Amino acid sequence: MKPKKTGTGRVPSLVSEVWTRASELADAYKIGRAESGAAFNLLHHITPGVQDALARLVMKHGMGKFITHDCIFQGVFNRETCTASNALSAWQEQLVNTDEILLLLCKRLDQDFLATPKKMRKPWNHQQVEGLQRICAAFLACGIQFSASCPSDFVEDEKANLLKGFMMRHADGELQTLLAESAPPVDLQRVALFRSVCRKQEKKAGTRMSRFMMLFGLLLDLAQIEIKDHFVRRRKKRQQWRNRFLSLQATLRQRQ
Repeated sequence: MKPKKTGTGRVPSLVSEVWTRASELADAYKIGRAESGAAFNLLHHITPGVQDALARLVMKHGMGKFITHDCIFQGVFNRETCTASNALSAWQEQLVNTDEILLLLCKRLDQDFLATPKKMRKPWNHQQVEGLQRICAAFLACGIQFSASCPSDFVEDEKANLLKGFMMRHADGELQTLLAESAPPVDLQRVALFRSVCRKQEKKAGTRMSRFMMLFGLLLDLAQIEIKDHFVRRRKKRQQWRNRFLSLQATLRQRQ
């Protein structure tokens, strides 16, 4: 017997309670463990923004072709999931899921999938997505550090280029090495994308300093000229007063 619908179009709470546990969901709808776990996480543990991003990707590429149910079931897209293993314990804070990390991850999953020849495409599995999540998190952590060390206008100008390079997979290997060998805060010089913009900023700052020193030198020269002129004028005045005094003294002597 099918459950009756309420006036809102929803089934009674007795049936909807099935959605509170993945195992009951699997049994009720006769689906596998991975499928029920994926549905459960989508309903309870994945934020609306990330749900929408995943839905668009699945509609675009097809669920079976793009990503496995097990990947979503394992919780890699869940809010506040941390992908730091024991070896990456130093990165525990940076590897906790945020919408920013997960939305960037969705963009990379899409772009990397499209960049793979059609005949070689395989659905993303849990290990692959978890690895890419770490890379995305490391990139964003480097971005925060970069933003804190450079002027805001320069950061805004370079953000698009940094993201473009990251989306083209130019930094993946170095970010993986950074995760394995370093602890935050990191040396941005170890990542080519950030190294190039940091050098650009240093060069820009050096040019500004050179201009400042040039201007300071000119102002100093002008000040020295002014000071010199001031003392010359004072010397001339003293000489004029001295001459007047001597002239007056000579006149008085003549009258005596």
